[in-house]
Amino acid sequence: MMGRRCITGKPVSRTGPDTDSLAEDARSVALILAAEDAADREPHYRRLVHKYWKVVNVIVSSRLGDAREAEDVAQEAFLRAFTSLRSLSRPDAFVGWLLKIARNLATDRLRKRKSIVSLEALGDGMEESHTFARRSEEPDPSRSLEAGEELRMVLDALQSLPDPYREVVALRYLEALDGKSMARALGEPEGTVRNRLFRALEMLREKVLRKGARSP
Repeated sequence: MMGRRCITGKPVSRTGPDTDSLAEDARSVALILAAEDAADREPHYRRLVHKYWKVVNVIVSSRLGDAREAEDVAQEAFLRAFTSLRSLSRPDAFVGWLLKIARNLATDRLRKRKSIVSLEALGDGMEESHTFARRSEEPDPSRSLEAGEELRMVLDALQSLPDPYREVVALRYLEALDGKSMARALGEPEGTVRNRLFRALEMLREKVLRKGARSP
């Protein structure tokens, strides 16, 4: 079996969640809702936080540009999600629902801040998101990208993408979800999600190449 290719074009082995992962999310949600006390709910809360903390933090950090503030918002997103679980109609779409909550909270924080957010480093979220460079199965638009300094340029470019594009990139490369799983998580047709991911990678490639051409 051929290995997947990373953003540099080198084959890598696949690790991380797949379609079955979303069914595990649904089970965790069901167990939380069925639990009679906090001690029974705790391990399932921890599982979901551990699994999705990275992707939520990166999405929020890329909006706010401040790692410490992003951590506060990420924590609030999980808290709101857990206290509103009974309103989740599709437990297997937990991650898409969680990202929507996180995105809305980040937007609210920006409104309160009423200032221009600097497009600088993603802070801790960027450091954790090195996984982005190791998890790719869409080689065409990204094959020529290198690691190292160009990884930083990719992450900087990620901040400038519209939210829907940024989210599919994060789900694909941080959570290793395939097209079918992303479609289930986001509640959209698989073709739509795959096209959005392909376009997002093209946009990233164009931005990185333009920035690289301007570099001395």
